[in-house]
Amino acid sequence: MFKLEKHVQIPEMGTKMAEILRHFTENGRSNFAMINLSEIIIPNNLSEKHSKNQLNKLIQAILKFGFSIPIIIDERNCLISGYLRILAAKELGMTQIPVIILRNISETEANAIRLLTGWQKIQNRIIRL
Repeated sequence: MFKLEKHVQIPEMGTKMAEILRHFTENGRSNFAMINLSEIIIPNNLSEKHSKNQLNKLIQAILKFGFSIPIIIDERNCLISGYLRILAAKELGMTQIPVIILRNISETEANAIRLLTGWQKIQNRIIRL
């Protein structure tokens, strides 16, 4: 279980917290949405390859817990994170998928998020070894 140390300061709501949470709302509107799978643009350079076993495990998790983690796209509907979730949604016959839309994000920022989400997957594999 995660234990919060006493010396950790949690920012108060205000400018700093608004900056941290900027991708969830913008000008009072939510960045959460449902989008047609056919509208999502998958980058050509997507290097992630997933095994059938990984896909089947995710499908089983979605059937048990629901589609609880949205994919991340930019405002042009270009995928940033969640390719395996898209594959699972297609296998399940879904036509729409929950998304978080990151607006006003540069390609450099999008690539950084792609690397960070990929790095987390690499770390999880290392931990299991």
